[in-house]
Amino acid sequence: MNRIFLLGDSTCARKSDDKRPETGWGMAFPSLVDKRWKVVNLAMNGRSTKSFLDEGLFALCLKDLQPGDWVLIQFGHNDSKEDEERHTEPWTSFQDNLSFMADQVLARQARPLLLTPIARRRFDSQGNLIQTHGDYPWALRELAGRKGYPLLDMTEASADLLAA
Repeated sequence: MNRIFLLGDSTCARKSDDKRPETGWGMAFPSLVDKRWKVVNLAMNGRSTKSFLDEGLFALCLKDLQPGDWVLIQFGHNDSKEDEERHTEPWTSFQDNLSFMADQVLARQARPLLLTPIARRRFDSQGNLIQTHGDYPWALRELAGRKGYPLLDMTEASADLLAA
């Protein structure tokens, strides 16, 4: 049985029942996937690419990764935080961390899929959606294009949904 690993932050993570209605998209994802695939959600609240690597969460993925598995990698919400444990710069350390993860996945004959961060529900006084992720989605798009990694633009897709 092949697997799909989900790596990311609170927007993807599992939530306990006492946190309802808060949910991460990774909670609903398994119901959309063919039953021949197992979804392994390693996403954690508050994580950035840096903290995900530093805390050994990515290592948990690599430990079990098999050829043919997929790894969905979605970060950007917490990489802009100013604390030393999470902060990355979009055009340097953020891209470096994502590239490291994708290359490690490829080295194990598995398939990385980069996802830009989903849009936050933040609106201006006229009701227009405000883009809050700065350069992080752009840095992710550029990295994917330059290195040939597959990409899902969740920032744009979720912004369109929220704007509607």
